[in-house]
Amino acid sequence: MAAQQCLKVMDSKVYDLWDDYAKIFNTATENEREAIFSVQFMSNVQNGNSMMILSMPRK
Repeated sequence: MAAQQCLKVMDSKVYDLWDDYAKIFNTATENEREAIFSVQFMSNVQNGNSMMILSMPRK
């Protein structure tokens, strides 16, 4: 079942891999064709970023 769902996503042509790995980290190309799931962060936030705290490993 998981393999079928993966094939469905790959065959949809909505998602694709960048030819240059560095484009993943470029703000001009964020949330584009290679992003299936991504967490959005804000910079310069007082008292930290709550999404960062929620996504960090717990002790």
